[in-house]
Amino acid sequence: MDNLTILDDFSILYVEDDILIRTGIADFLRRRTSQLYLAENGQEGLDVFIKCRPDIVITDILMPVMDGLQMAQEIKSLDHNVPIIVTTAFNESELFLKAIDIGIDKYILKPLDRNRLLQSLKEVAWQLNAYKRLKLSSLAFKESSEGIMITDMNNQIVFVNPAFTTITGYQSQDVMGFNPNILSSNKQDKEFYNTLWQTLNETGHWQGEIINRKKNGEYYTEWLNITQIRNQQGAPLYQLALFSDISTQKENKILQHLVAHDALTDLPNRSLFIDRITQSLQLAKRHDYEISLLFIDLDQFKVVNDTLGHEIGDLLLQDVAQQLGSCIRETDTVARLGGDEFVVLLSHIEHGKDAAKVADDIISKLTADFSIKSHLIHIGCSIGISAYPSDGDTPDILLKNADIAMYQAKRKGGNRYDFFTPAMDMRLLETTNMEEQLQQALNKDEFKLRYQLVFNLTNQKIDTLEASFYWQHPALGVINADKFMPTIKKMGMLDTLSKLIFSKALEQTNTCKQMIPNLALSITIFDQQLKSRGFLAVLDQALAEMNFPPADLELKLTETCCINLEDKYHPLFNLLHSLGIRICITDFGIGYLSSECIKTLYVNRLKIHPSLLAGRNGSIEDNSIINSIMAIANSMNIDILIEDLDYKSCAALMERYQDVTLYSYQKHKPMLFEQLQYKLLASS
Repeated sequence: MDNLTILDDFSILYVEDDILIRTGIADFLRRRTSQLYLAENGQEGLDVFIKCRPDIVITDILMPVMDGLQMAQEIKSLDHNVPIIVTTAFNESELFLKAIDIGIDKYILKPLDRNRLLQSLKEVAWQLNAYKRLKLSSLAFKESSEGIMITDMNNQIVFVNPAFTTITGYQSQDVMGFNPNILSSNKQDKEFYNTLWQTLNETGHWQGEIINRKKNGEYYTEWLNITQIRNQQGAPLYQLALFSDISTQKENKILQHLVAHDALTDLPNRSLFIDRITQSLQLAKRHDYEISLLFIDLDQFKVVNDTLGHEIGDLLLQDVAQQLGSCIRETDTVARLGGDEFVVLLSHIEHGKDAAKVADDIISKLTADFSIKSHLIHIGCSIGISAYPSDGDTPDILLKNADIAMYQAKRKGGNRYDFFTPAMDMRLLETTNMEEQLQQALNKDEFKLRYQLVFNLTNQKIDTLEASFYWQHPALGVINADKFMPTIKKMGMLDTLSKLIFSKALEQTNTCKQMIPNLALSITIFDQQLKSRGFLAVLDQALAEMNFPPADLELKLTETCCINLEDKYHPLFNLLHSLGIRICITDFGIGYLSSECIKTLYVNRLKIHPSLLAGRNGSIEDNSIINSIMAIANSMNIDILIEDLDYKSCAALMERYQDVTLYSYQKHKPMLFEQLQYKLLASS
């Protein structure tokens, strides 16, 4: 601290009965201290001290009412650490000796030399600062929850704090003058301590985990931090050791590990694996990538257990766990679900072939011979693979579907892998009460929507959300609508499902309109819905409830659906047109829908089937079917929607067919609503 500012943090009480001296010195002190108190005699000075508690006292001796030494004695009895400077015109040994007895810090003769007074004030200010630091250090040592031990250069204990006693059980008098090895547990060898001392002497610091022993003989784990205190020449003087008992944390960590891991293989168990899948799914949904699950069941393991015994079986499972771990990345997870069932989480894959490559590697490793206690053991494995988002979006569904695929691989002879497909186990759904399950699906909100973005190629802006609905079956994963719509019709629940789908799609689109106001919605419908008597009423009700503009809605039907519609349904399209609702025909070009029918249905947009988008020579321009469709679109003022074309091909179409408004998909997989929001937010 600067000598000129050291007094800034201290308050001073100046007691002097001579008004001239008091006034002059007061002006001198005010410029150098934060707060100055004045008094005319000892009694008044004592009263001011009791009330204001100044840091430093300056006082004359001979004063009326109460002299300065008596006042000083009273002040020292209240706080013996307060520095007191005495000023007097009398150079008498008796007064000087009495001042010493009282504990006066400085003695200055009058007339006062201001420089000497200032120097005396600086000295007592330094003493006060040193005392405050010492008091703070003492308080920190005393109140610290960490044990503190100081040893000298003979490695003898010279200081411990109360926390030391709390942790070790040793009182201060039990350890003073002893070597710290009084705490030794003999759990660390000589080499450990040699390394500790070498590091400490070379760097002045060491920290680490160590096991010591309490006074009652109980072992405990501590985190120890040792620092050497050295003099100005760099020679060590003391070692300061700070430590805390981390036994409970260690025990909790071990317990947490045991709870979350398989006792035999030390792999994550089902509980931890579910947590890992949940985290991976959250990231995959946010960043729009795939994850994959491999469900692995060992072939011939029961034979090993039955013939060689459970001990060999357990050792085999441990070896299998190691082999599985060697097949995956650090970011992936392998877990044991129980018995001879294992599962692998591939947390980020680009394509299904990445999962197939890992499966091939696992099969290769597990079909190799295992040598266990002089036994040469040959096994194999069956693997089922499921993926997000195609096969499910929850841990339970992905595991269930991978399990189904694994049994498919096992039924085919084992030692192979199979990818899950909904058709793989549709028989399971068909042999159960499908109607009951569909009713539960309605109650449990298992019907979901996924979206694709449609772009206007002219301005390259997002124009429409194309929505389709599906059933997220709890066991079979994604089931497309065409698989269950006939049963929905049979149950008489077409209008109920239509209302649910329309309301959800309109509500979610309204949310997206907050980011892109002119956004339209195109939603897939089926002939069963159109033929329902309540279809128009359900649609009109949903539009009204969601306050959705009919002109921003497009109904999307397949060309086959339109061809099979009887004439009696044509007036329905007239009503839809009068409401402003648009009609889109998908997969156009593979059927024989006439231009007259296109007029009757008030079609606004045609989505060309992808198979038509390449001519005989691979050139769109040479494709006579495309030329015919474009001619129809131009003559009837109908928009065209294309898909699966690169930028160059889209540009060629725009150049050739300038009179037709063209739309195209952005190339990405269909998105759930949450993913769609992220996408639109990024685009806007």
